[in-house]
Amino acid sequence: GKMTHFEGGQRVPAIMKWPGRIPADTVCSEITLSMDLLPTIAYITGAELPSIKLDGKNVYDLITGVEGATSPHEYFFYGTAAVRSGDWKYHQTEKFKVKKTRRTTQGPTLYNLREDIGETTNVIDQRPEIAARFAHVLANNPNRAP
Repeated sequence: GKMTHFEGGQRVPAIMKWPGRIPADTVCSEITLSMDLLPTIAYITGAELPSIKLDGKNVYDLITGVEGATSPHEYFFYGTAAVRSGDWKYHQTEKFKVKKTRRTTQGPTLYNLREDIGETTNVIDQRPEIAARFAHVLANNPNRAP
């Protein structure tokens, strides 16, 4: 559902074409965000960025297929309820804004998105060290409201 922190409600594909700059028929699976567009377009055009701190990052290397380029975002926060890094996503609390769900837990939960994009198999018991790291990162999110 679109009103949750699950991947089905958050993921949006981007299709880009820029002959001579973006290699044809390439796919980038790294996480980027719409807030990355401003710094990236500013870089491309040579425009000066605003003096305020931006959350977005320049993703030019990802867009243009630079070998070995990775997301500049170590963590992606879904408010104060969930955090993602690489293949892993941790929900401190699974937020549901719909009345019916097949979910048997409200959190905390941990999912391996590479193996389970639908976030159906909670692997928190198999990978407690990853869950503990994510719980710490989520609790210490610098953007968290006091």
